Amino acid sequence: MSCGARFSYTKPSPVEAAFAPTMATDLTTSPGPGTPRGVVVTPAAPQAPSPQPVAAPFLVAVPPSVGTTPPPFSVTPGALPASMPVEERSVVVATVAGKLVGLDAQTGTIAWEHAIEPGTPQLVIQRGLVLAAVGQSLYCCEYRTGRPIWRAILSAPSARVTMVVEPDRVYAFGGGVVDAFDHDGRRVWSRPILPGATASGAIGLPDNVSQADRD
Repeated sequence: MSCGARFSYTKPSPVEAAFAPTMATDLTTSPGPGTPRGVVVTPAAPQAPSPQPVAAPFLVAVPPSVGTTPPPFSVTPGALPASMPVEERSVVVATVAGKLVGLDAQTGTIAWEHAIEPGTPQLVIQRGLVLAAVGQSLYCCEYRTGRPIWRAILSAPSARVTMVVEPDRVYAFGGGVVDAFDHDGRRVWSRPILPGATASGAIGLPDNVSQADRD
């Protein structure tokens, strides 16, 4: 301050915050040797440690609980219908508490009806098919006639399965595990995300996202 020599001081840039909630921390600091008088020392935010991958055991498919009424769907994958109308809108499909029902859109009469696994279902209707995911099951039937095509068993049971349908795959997320199926009901792969999770999740691809509104 007395010699008149010119000096420069560059304030350290703050550490970029990690992609995770952080907690503000008050640190007691004091200027170190050689710090010019009047310069406020601001401690840099601590770097959050990188998350380490957690190895998870692969989950094996579990059959539905014993004692429940078996739905009239075959667990063995079956063939897709020969013709799959794209713009067919003649049937209103409703599902609740173990029932999957198709109603004539004009008259309200029951066109077809199936017993399925009870629970909170998710419904997707595309390409002439009805896909219903509930509990530990994924059901596929014809939209217009209700003819059962296949039933697949998910890797883990869930109170609320989330599902997205792509042109070549069906992806279902339940119980912390993502399952991928072909459109003929054959499992392509399974990947645990958080095995045993009881909360509902979300799954999706660009412009095709499914998120549970509640458990």
